[in-house]
Amino acid sequence: MKATLYFESYCPGCEYFITGDLVKLHETEDLMAITDLELVPYGNAHVISRDPPTFQCQHGEKECYGNFVELCSQEHYPNNWWPFILCQESSVDFSDEGVKKCAVQAGIDAETILSCAKGTEGPALHLIAADKTPADHKWVPWVVVDGKVMGETDDFFQMICDAYTGEKPASCLKTVKNEAPKVKATLYFESYCPGCEYFITGDLVKLHETEDLMAITDLELVPYGNAHVISRDPPTFQCQHGEKECYGNFVELCSQEHYPNNWWPFILCQESSVDFSDEGVKKCAVQAGIDAETILSCAKGTEGPALHLIAADKTPADHKWVPWVVVDGKVMGETDDFFQMICDAYTGEKPASCK
Repeated sequence: MKATLYFESYCPGCEYFITGDLVKLHETEDLMAITDLELVPYGNAHVISRDPPTFQCQHGEKECYGNFVELCSQEHYPNNWWPFILCQESSVDFSDEGVKKCAVQAGIDAETILSCAKGTEGPALHLIAADKTPADHKWVPWVVVDGKVMGETDDFFQMICDAYTGEKPASCLKTVKNEAPKVKATLYFESYCPGCEYFITGDLVKLHETEDLMAITDLELVPYGNAHVISRDPPTFQCQHGEKECYGNFVELCSQEHYPNNWWPFILCQESSVDFSDEGVKKCAVQAGIDAETILSCAKGTEGPALHLIAADKTPADHKWVPWVVVDGKVMGETDDFFQMICDAYTGEKPASCK
């Protein structure tokens, strides 16, 4: 059963998927046994010239070179590239010393990799990766399992189990047996709210870092907060912290609309900096591995206000403050613990972090 990851070497979301889901896949022997895994390091790069092969990579020349390094490991060590790429994605250090360190860990020859990456072979392999990468991919990491693109709510392991036509391995049967609906957790907030920033950069970061809790949580962020609709056609608003906040909400809504699998690192960056200038948006887009111009065009056009109107309709009219957090239909009070609420609401076997 074919599973392909299209990625780029300096993409934070890609690093997260590789060091999270792909590590878990390799550790789950019966699932790994039915999976034909392919990694294609190219992502959002562009071919400038095919002869000689030259490229423009989203995170600059360093990313192109990182892609070359990882491609060279696959080309020269087809049976042992995984521990090398895992090491590189964990460290994101493609210096000669970084490559040598990861080569030692993987039991392969660093000089072979470096010679390939620094010569003509690396760019040639990158051109092949360019041709493999779907032209219509919308974000990275772009994951395809048995021809189906993994969406925001899809479970990578369940997709593998569903796609496999043979006798299901034990890990698939366990998944089915213990399957329970994810806990819906919604944050209603606004882009310039200090308390919202605190919750996002605190509790939500911790949630994302706690893998077993994140796996049972269906997280939704709704940027609108204490704004008011002035007109529905055309959509116009009065936001608590002024026009700059309305625009910040538009930016974050646009990231969710256009990058449903990779909006989290972008919104985290924006909430950490609270800089919604073009330069601020571009900086966070680079960190998240998404296209800034897509976000800016959406936020500055008619799409941003239209998305804000949808967010207005989603936001409970009787909310009393922001951040307004709702877990499984229950409003989080001043003394409630966000993580305990998730654990209490989950009806399946409790993950280790709940115990």
